[in-house]
Amino acid sequence: ISQPKENVFAGLNRGTATGIRTNANTPDELTTGNGTDTGNAFLMMGPDSITGEVNGFLNIAPDLGSIAAGFGGQFTNQGLKDYKHFTVNAFNTSTNEALGQMPFPATATSLAYMIGAGDGTGYDGAQIMGAFATPYNTNLIKADTAADFGVVKDSAFEYMGNTTFSTFDAFWNARSEYTYNMPSDNELDFAIKTSQTTKSGANYSLNFSNSYDKNPIITTTWRGSDGGLLTQVSETNYFMFNGTPVTDAAEIAAGNFDYPTESLYLEDADGNSYGGVAVAGADGEMGSMDDLTTQGHMADNDWGKSATLRMEQSVVKTKNFGGSFDTSFNNSTLGPVVVRGEVLYTQDGKQPVMDKARLSVGDLPGALTMVDADRFKYVLGVDITVLTNMLVSGQYITDRNLDFIDGDQDTGRYTADYATMHLSNGFNKGIEDKQFYSLFFSKPFGESGQHRWNNITMYEEGNGNWNRFDID
Repeated sequence: ISQPKENVFAGLNRGTATGIRTNANTPDELTTGNGTDTGNAFLMMGPDSITGEVNGFLNIAPDLGSIAAGFGGQFTNQGLKDYKHFTVNAFNTSTNEALGQMPFPATATSLAYMIGAGDGTGYDGAQIMGAFATPYNTNLIKADTAADFGVVKDSAFEYMGNTTFSTFDAFWNARSEYTYNMPSDNELDFAIKTSQTTKSGANYSLNFSNSYDKNPIITTTWRGSDGGLLTQVSETNYFMFNGTPVTDAAEIAAGNFDYPTESLYLEDADGNSYGGVAVAGADGEMGSMDDLTTQGHMADNDWGKSATLRMEQSVVKTKNFGGSFDTSFNNSTLGPVVVRGEVLYTQDGKQPVMDKARLSVGDLPGALTMVDADRFKYVLGVDITVLTNMLVSGQYITDRNLDFIDGDQDTGRYTADYATMHLSNGFNKGIEDKQFYSLFFSKPFGESGQHRWNNITMYEEGNGNWNRFDID
């Protein structure tokens, strides 16, 4: 019986600040960008994608909210909610000439200034988006020009290419927060085992535990100003290439449209919408744009109408069934040889599942979810002693995900590699049956052998190579 304690990783631990992260859409009021364990040499890419200063969505979300408000301020009368036909991809891949032909409202003065005459001498879409992103230090956009945008996906906007401007209306001045739902100090892990030795001298054990998985998981939700859960409402629309909507059901059923879009809205339990312009509900105060006629909209500190992206760290209870064995024999060349092994079946664990299609349309909670997964692992090892007293130990390890989701990494839904998934690598896909190999050397030294040096080398399938040398 033991007190449950989770594994501690750089970037994924109890050191993440839990306050609301927000900025008021002006550079001198930025309060985000506080990454967890920034600069730590052992910060893995997976945790960096969650709490990292530059690449963590905990810090990216408020910056997306500020840019949504910045763009929304250009579309003052209607906000962004009516731009269901216009996507991040459409804007960022537009040349200066193409932008010059678009009917932006007269209130979009900053856009008009950057577009200029629309004759190729002004900014293109990616350059304008880059200008809006300049005040913020997170990885929002890396493409320098419209021609570069989305060629290599390594920034937030490039992964969110199918997100409509209407969806960005829901992001208007969005915030974020990190919370904990960890076991209390009086909760317990329970384990039991039996150990036996056979007549031939082999040892074995049988083991069972009902215990918390030691690796923390992250659950993402949208929350209202009172902390209540917000529902994400999806709306699919159909358009011709010139932006004309297709609404006739028969035409849609016949495929007589050029492209569909999916827009997302956020509503509280009473049906009131959050974001830029209220799209639902009777509460006239909901939505940052209070009065479409007078163009009155929220002050920078009026956060009651903006959604908060909550990331909650927790651990889950699992059942583990396992066993181990070891036996030894003498070899004329190698001397005493120990052969050992372990086996483990874990039930009710979780796996991170990335959904690129959901991320593409701006569904941040749906982009990374924690899904049930059972696992089967085993280890085989051999130990020998050479050069009088140097231990040489080799191990082969297999970790098999019994519920692996083998989707397309570019566009689909798949099991991600929790340790290495990142904006810079397409959110690495996991390996269903991962192999590890290790070789360990340990030798005492000194007059009475009171010191010891150790070296372990490990290869992890997927190009993970590790070496550690230490002296005691």
